[in-house]
Amino acid sequence: MTNSQIKCPMTWPGKDKESTGLVPFGIKIDDGWTDLGRFHFYTQVALDDVVPRYGPAQGRGLIYLTGQRFTNSFPNAELGCKIGKSVGKGTLVDANTIVCTVESIELVN
Repeated sequence: MTNSQIKCPMTWPGKDKESTGLVPFGIKIDDGWTDLGRFHFYTQVALDDVVPRYGPAQGRGLIYLTGQRFTNSFPNAELGCKIGKSVGKGTLVDANTIVCTVESIELVN
């Protein structure tokens, strides 16, 4: 635990540590309880490639991310990407491909 981060092992006794799914999530500080809804554990994705490796100096950009185990099937999933300070919207093509659209890419030196 630090001033900005709490790491907590989240497996029930006797439960498979590799299992995935939704669990209730909250935090208790002193005598107060804050319910944060449900937390989704998922299998970690693997990123194999990003194409293109370079793009236009300004304007709209399409970035293709290829890898394994991509999904948007859990609650509140929002796919996206970030190039510098520019944030893009991701679209799941299949479990191995995400296309990310960045409407305005910032200029860099």
